[in-house]
Amino acid sequence: MGEMRARRWLDRHGAADRPTTPLLQARLDARHRAETLSWVLMGVLLAIFVVVVELSNVPRPGRESLYQLGVFYVALALAFIVGLWIQGRRERRIGRELTRRVAHPQAVRVSAVVGRWFIVATTVIVGAGLLAGLAAATGAADPRDRELGRFMLAAVGVFTLIGLAGLTQVVRRPAIADDEASLGGDLLLRREDALRVVTPYPTMLAVVAAVQSRSLAVLLVFLGYALTTTAVHFLAYWAVTHAPAARPVAFRREATA
Repeated sequence: MGEMRARRWLDRHGAADRPTTPLLQARLDARHRAETLSWVLMGVLLAIFVVVVELSNVPRPGRESLYQLGVFYVALALAFIVGLWIQGRRERRIGRELTRRVAHPQAVRVSAVVGRWFIVATTVIVGAGLLAGLAAATGAADPRDRELGRFMLAAVGVFTLIGLAGLTQVVRRPAIADDEASLGGDLLLRREDALRVVTPYPTMLAVVAAVQSRSLAVLLVFLGYALTTTAVHFLAYWAVTHAPAARPVAFRREATA
């Protein structure tokens, strides 16, 4: 199964001529196990959420239901961060087991690690989310719509902090590679991880907030934000997961055995 997973990954990145390696298989297996654990945690959280909502007898839709949904998405985001942390531990163990390890000749900038699509997606999700929330919080005539705007501002802020926690794990993780090709693959894997950190949870909340809004202007602001971020995130995901496998022209050897 590990070889098939590695083969699909290479094919998707335009490297069909490149053979799979034990290192790539081990790293993709670690990702698969971590993602599976994250999905299991999310499933448990979903079950808990449904039970709590049903027992709370809160009429829906309403302000309380939106707050409950926000807490639920925060829990999902934290479950993903837990999976990413476990993945990082496993990958560090894989790196320690390498008999030959290489690294970039100089420190790689954060922007080079995460890639331009991460920057674009983050700018749109966070920046546009703050603008949409601020517009509703300060410009809406109805107090309920202003409250929705403040809720969006708080939600974007919380998810940004959670994303920074995940991004720190991705950026600070040392390169795990034993040759030039796997060093390029390491960058691609880290860019995929970085993009997973900016899952557009505020987009989902914006849709619910739009439905609960009391003015057409606020509804259009939140729906416009949701549609824009969804499109940008989809394009970023496709571009990163199908980017050509990079082959750095220079590297330095860290350890041999």
